Amino acid sequence: MLKQTSFLFWIVLLNAFSEPVPVPGSKKLEVELPPEQAEQQNQLVPILVVSSFPSDASVTVTPTPPSSQTPIRLPARITLRKNESYTITISKEGYRAETRSLRTDRGGEYPVSVRLDESKLPAALSQDFEIPSEGKDAYGNAVRQGFDKESGLPVEIRHQTTGMHLVLCPAGSFTMGSPANEKDRDKDEAQHKVTLSKPFYLGKYEVTVGQFETFVKSKGYKTEAETGDGGYVYADGEWQSKADASWKNPYFSQGADNPVVLASWNDAKKFCDWSGLSLPSEAQWEYACRAGTQSRFFSGEADDKLGDFAWYSENSGVGKGQMTHPVGQKKPNGWGLYDMHGNVWEWCEDRYGDYPSKTVVDPVGPTAGVDRVFRGGSWYYSAWYCRSAFRYRLRPGFRSDYLGFRLARQVQQ
Repeated sequence: MLKQTSFLFWIVLLNAFSEPVPVPGSKKLEVELPPEQAEQQNQLVPILVVSSFPSDASVTVTPTPPSSQTPIRLPARITLRKNESYTITISKEGYRAETRSLRTDRGGEYPVSVRLDESKLPAALSQDFEIPSEGKDAYGNAVRQGFDKESGLPVEIRHQTTGMHLVLCPAGSFTMGSPANEKDRDKDEAQHKVTLSKPFYLGKYEVTVGQFETFVKSKGYKTEAETGDGGYVYADGEWQSKADASWKNPYFSQGADNPVVLASWNDAKKFCDWSGLSLPSEAQWEYACRAGTQSRFFSGEADDKLGDFAWYSENSGVGKGQMTHPVGQKKPNGWGLYDMHGNVWEWCEDRYGDYPSKTVVDPVGPTAGVDRVFRGGSWYYSAWYCRSAFRYRLRPGFRSDYLGFRLARQVQQ
């Protein structure tokens, strides 16, 4: 009888200090401990016990635990504080990170064991990006799943610092510019063949007010509008220079999901420095906008179809208090990019200059000159300006409430 009692005692004790492995579809078994055993457990400190496959991953704990700074190499035992909520991220280069949440409402061990999946991202991307697993993004639009057959790259990725989704644009060739008979054509749109030898990623959406605010707060950054003499805004039915105009005060209502405006080319470059992303070249922008088309718009030739894909002068609410609109509300182009026509103009990396007359590979624009190119049209402008081939340019310090930007990431394979 004594041996049986002793055996049962040890069984109860083991149950008190271990975390049962949940069976899929089952409910957690709640065992009420005798008062003296519950008191003994509460006196213990919480210990996070982390293991993974591969076994040499690292763990980061937020908020920082009292026992050690993270990330640290696994396997690991980490002392936590009682009655606190933690986020645990297990990561390894070349693998997709996994995140778990827990609350230390008792003492004892908290075992966490994960198996990391290979990310299928190049090493140069795997530290800054992840492959989203959700069916929809933060704006309620479908996330493109799968991998490109040619490059093996995921067709959509998410930037970890900003939360931006970027869409893969495959390597290829296209005819840049517009044909001589295109309606509303300008003389600086001479057609020429361009080859982009490497795939690249382009932002699924224009940079938003919320994303820009995160950058500003992180760096304590002041835009050129804020440190200078403001910018140009459409107010009281006319264009005016306003000294107090800025991305925070564009003279119309802006939410976190609206595209940021009154950001100069120089401001955009500072955002690039912070995020590790870049502005697209002018050739990359037009290639991505067209998405395999050669028509006036990626939606076709007709102006009357443009409203399904773009916010521009005919539907944006000009003069009615509505200017920009939240990103991603219109239909995307064939590659899953939103607002490539309209909403806000988008800065490109290139200086403005005449197009070459011969075939070019990976063009980056002129090496000299002042003005920088921006593309796409905006909420204020007519369909003419929204054409895939239309080019505009201004000095890099210019800022207005119709001008924003979209970011890219080059891929080195």
